[in-house]
Amino acid sequence: MWEIFLATVISLSVGVREPRNIPDTPFDYELSYKLENNYNNLDLSFKHDYEREDGDYFNDIRAELNYLINNIGALEFPHHGIILKEDYKQITSKDLYQFNSDIRYQWNGLSVGYGFIWDLKDNKNFKWSAGYSKKITLGKWKLETENDIYYTKPLTYQTEAKIIYNITNNIGIGLSGNYIETLSDYDYNAQAVITIKFG
Repeated sequence: MWEIFLATVISLSVGVREPRNIPDTPFDYELSYKLENNYNNLDLSFKHDYEREDGDYFNDIRAELNYLINNIGALEFPHHGIILKEDYKQITSKDLYQFNSDIRYQWNGLSVGYGFIWDLKDNKNFKWSAGYSKKITLGKWKLETENDIYYTKPLTYQTEAKIIYNITNNIGIGLSGNYIETLSDYDYNAQAVITIKFG
């Protein structure tokens, strides 16, 4: 049980900017935290953004779960597997809501499969999906990227990237960013982050 807790990474970010559309409102800001846990073949993340934009307050929530099955009894296939993907987005600042559920075959980070896409209202689709994910470590630098595309009309997709410099084994600094195109809208952000690892 403690091993799962020690595998948790917390990312913290704070941002301040001028109001976008209403200049006489107070400054806009964004506070966010992200919890990530990669334990055995289970990869979990939960991100919560609290922000003020043009004087209005929003809560944005994103959650992901990836589970990789790459063994049959004592046989293990390190570069192949079946991946189950669950992805939830509740981005109130953009009135953007979507849930995706996939099952895919994965080989060396490339994946292809079939997914269920729902805008949490009336629009439900079953479509082919594909993706690419990779984690690279070079000394104290760590780069992660995850990309998914769904063959809806029009295409929906998302791309995420994060680069971290580990100051110590437990503390890192870096940048993260993503772009999301859903059935109804799009969203993007870029943030400077501090990461804290327990284990």
